[in-house]
Amino acid sequence: MSKLHAAVYDRRQCPASGSWAVIDRPYSGLARSPVILSIFLALLFFPAARAETSAASKNPDQFICSTSLERTAVELALDRYHRQHQPRALTSTVQPATSDRGNIAVLEDDGTVITQPNPLDLTNNSITFAPAGADVYTVVTATGTFDDGTGSAAVMSLGDDDSAEVTLPFPFVFYGVSYTSVFLNSDGNLTFTVSDVATSERNLSRIVSGPPRVAPFFDDLNPLPPAKISVERLADRVLFTWTDVGEWTSAGSRGQNTFQAVLNSNGVIRFNYRILDAGNAVVGIAPGQSGNTAPALIDFTAQLAPATLRGLIGEVFATSEEIDLAQVAQIFYRTHPDTYDGLIVFSDFNLNLGDAFANSTRGIINIRPGIYDFGPEFGSPQRLSVLVNMGDLSRYPVDPRQRFLGTNNSLTILGQEFGHRWLAYLDIGTPSLLGRDSSHWSFLHNTFGSVVEGNEIEDLGDGNFRTVAATIRYSPLDQYVMGLRPASQVPPWFVVANPVLGSTLPTGFPLQCRNAQRLPSCAPFVGLQFAGVRRDVTIDEIISLAGPRVPSFEQAQKDFRVAFILVTQRGQPPKASSLQSLDTFRTQWQSFFTDAVDGRGTMNTELLSVATEFQTNITANGSRRIQTLGTANSVQVGYSVLDSALGVSVIRFVTGSDIRSEVAVPAATIGTSFAVYAERTDRTSTGIAIVNTNTTPALITAQLSDGRQTSIQLPARSQRSQFIHELFPDMGFSFSGSVRLTSNLPIGILGLRGTLNESNEFIMTIVPVTSGSTGADVTVFPQIADGSGYVTELILLNPASTAIRGTLQLSFPVATDRGTNSSFTYDIPPSGVWRLTTQGTRSDVQAGYASLTPAGGSVVPEATAILKRSTGTNLNFEAGVPAARPLMRGEMFAIRNATYRTAIAIANRGTSADVRLTAYRSDGTAVSPAKTISLASSSQRAAFIDELIPELPADFEGIVTLDSTSPVYAITLRTLVNASGAFLMTTMPLIDPTQPELSQASYFPQLVDGGNYTTEFLLLNGSVATARLQFFNTEGQPLAVSFR
Repeated sequence: MSKLHAAVYDRRQCPASGSWAVIDRPYSGLARSPVILSIFLALLFFPAARAETSAASKNPDQFICSTSLERTAVELALDRYHRQHQPRALTSTVQPATSDRGNIAVLEDDGTVITQPNPLDLTNNSITFAPAGADVYTVVTATGTFDDGTGSAAVMSLGDDDSAEVTLPFPFVFYGVSYTSVFLNSDGNLTFTVSDVATSERNLSRIVSGPPRVAPFFDDLNPLPPAKISVERLADRVLFTWTDVGEWTSAGSRGQNTFQAVLNSNGVIRFNYRILDAGNAVVGIAPGQSGNTAPALIDFTAQLAPATLRGLIGEVFATSEEIDLAQVAQIFYRTHPDTYDGLIVFSDFNLNLGDAFANSTRGIINIRPGIYDFGPEFGSPQRLSVLVNMGDLSRYPVDPRQRFLGTNNSLTILGQEFGHRWLAYLDIGTPSLLGRDSSHWSFLHNTFGSVVEGNEIEDLGDGNFRTVAATIRYSPLDQYVMGLRPASQVPPWFVVANPVLGSTLPTGFPLQCRNAQRLPSCAPFVGLQFAGVRRDVTIDEIISLAGPRVPSFEQAQKDFRVAFILVTQRGQPPKASSLQSLDTFRTQWQSFFTDAVDGRGTMNTELLSVATEFQTNITANGSRRIQTLGTANSVQVGYSVLDSALGVSVIRFVTGSDIRSEVAVPAATIGTSFAVYAERTDRTSTGIAIVNTNTTPALITAQLSDGRQTSIQLPARSQRSQFIHELFPDMGFSFSGSVRLTSNLPIGILGLRGTLNESNEFIMTIVPVTSGSTGADVTVFPQIADGSGYVTELILLNPASTAIRGTLQLSFPVATDRGTNSSFTYDIPPSGVWRLTTQGTRSDVQAGYASLTPAGGSVVPEATAILKRSTGTNLNFEAGVPAARPLMRGEMFAIRNATYRTAIAIANRGTSADVRLTAYRSDGTAVSPAKTISLASSSQRAAFIDELIPELPADFEGIVTLDSTSPVYAITLRTLVNASGAFLMTTMPLIDPTQPELSQASYFPQLVDGGNYTTEFLLLNGSVATARLQFFNTEGQPLAVSFR
């Protein structure tokens, strides 16, 4: 039995055997699984589609999608042709790039994106194709000589979109196959094995995907008298001549075209042209859909010397500009990561799409040998599966849900194009489930109103039916093929055979569809009543014919990401109205897709970027948040430098798509002498990241508090990160103390403690780092907690060269490893460490604050309180709370959505204080007037920001400023519920906007991305500024990072 594979593509070429397959390329969050080798695969990894109407369209109200399996090869062939023939004046030594406007990528043409017209130039020319092998021809063009034969040609009775089979007087060998007859098609071409009278666009894709074809002038021709099409059969050749045949128009025909194709008994083919007066056309020869090579497009009039070419040989003539989709994709991926399932391209100008309304390029498996992955040629070696050309944005209504094209609105048009990644190719035989181009569902197929056509059909009984809805959703069968619905949840459905139309048809029902034989290929239409024979279909029948889906529903991709791209003409910025309209389209597409698949999948249209730096304008009181994607194949490590803004970085550890730990890291203090808390057990170790900010190497001495030491030489502008046990391999598994680092040049330091919990998840928290500066001020931990799974560990590090003493005061008595009390004295030797841990034995949670008061003559220790929460004996998270200094003004990042919720803890040790909180969106606009909370002396308040500011929107992201009438101590607590339902917490210090000076660079010594890690950056500024965040690898070279 053959199998249907919607398999994760492992990028190997697979030999043919005998089955159907749909390829799902790898994506983040889906484990890669191999493609089963016994599959029949498509010639193309990315076929494409179009959907447009034009004034000349035979069905101006019908949505026409020109998706075909060969569209990708066509796009690549056109791309190569345009590259070879683009005017030199339009080339540039500067690589073009997209400019992101919010979540719209804008691409201005640099001369390589918008292709120029290619007008017909074959009049009075002759083209000769001489066989040079089974699938090889030698082609040459010369001055035209028309073959008049003997003058006894027979005139054929052919009408518009008509065909007649012609018996040949000799066996004719075409691409290595011998034929005894050929079909003469009125649209300027000959086909072998079958006729071609379809009304869909006469384009290169149709030639590639159709039967073996000789196309002297493939166009929508209408042989109205006195025009004629004739055949003369001679002993050594057959002449097929079109005389004065015009192009089809709604009024009849336009222009006169006289040309001929001559088939010689020796296999030589000759095209002769006397006069041509037409617009778009395709000229050439093609082996048909069994061919495995991409089209070879040439300029026939320039082919004055013989050239030997393989496969399809042709030229596409066009009267208007077109977009080079391959070039668009390649330019997009220069500045964006390969993390998109699809690219949705619009133009900000009138764009020719022929007889279609949009087109798409997607991955599909067809019954033919071999697999060809053209992803790298589109700039996407890993993930891209569909590329949609939606054409001129101005053709779409402002409201994307407004119906305007048959039964379609803007969203359903895109729904069909995106759906062509998988649909519609399954069939049961007779009656067929398939309709137009064998890539859309049949008009007679009850698809429950699929966007990939068919209709929702009501069975009226007694063999009567009525169409009641169309293009509103993805059907249950669609969802099964897409991997969004298990087979067990696909209800039975039916298709109607032997349709009979009534004598009275609804107003607006297309004329060409009133022929019952053509009805299956017609676009959806609501309100048609007809008779026929019901044929029930079940998913079990589909599976018995095609096999089960691989990967299964449980393993298939459910969450998709696409990017919206707007192409503008050279020198033309995007219209503001276009950006607004497209952003509306983008956001509504997300919700439409989710609704159309019954909530079984999601669509993300957020733009991501890949670059060595990120620049952004931050308005006064504004903020920006960016995050690396973790999509690198291996772990990327380095550091980052921030200019003209203040910020915090957050290092995150994930398993799959589940956040398991994150730690907020402020910008590093730059100095030459540091002490870092160091700990080593069998499951815990302190990590140190060091960055050399200088242009010369730094010489660093690292000395443990027990006297052991080692040396580090850090090259200029480089970074090094190691665990303490890697610096001191002989330190064992029971060390708790400090490590002092002394450098001959200024460096930046970060200290993190990593712990493997019982689930072997890596839990991170910050540890105290001191730069050797001393002070005697009281410091405060604004939040501590104990009980119901919570404990607080306090770590005090002596930064001085003499012993220090003082008191740790808690706001409530608690059981600790140093006894039960609310006040504890500490006495710490030089470079020593003092620790206290609460027991967590309470059944409820008690929260408060703690303060450090140095004794007379002592400096205050560098200290951190670490909030821990465990379930049983398994550690869920650790959140380091640095000892805070008093402030009267501060700024904090805040977020509130379905995942994150920010809280603040404020402690007041002095006189009563009124604290005013003001929330600002990321664009700097205030959410509401400031809210004031009053704190009595020696009190603490901890609450979620949305509790303190009730007007905070449910999707808020921005900053909250704090202004107090007297000094207070504060800390930010960012909470989240991860995908597993676990509650996690990250602490962040409030930023003092008065330091450091924005003219100075801030260094973040650790940047990590990939291999289960991501890094987030939160940027803010009190005034208008252009922030610049640069990424560097460990050697100090620019590091390309994927981020959003």
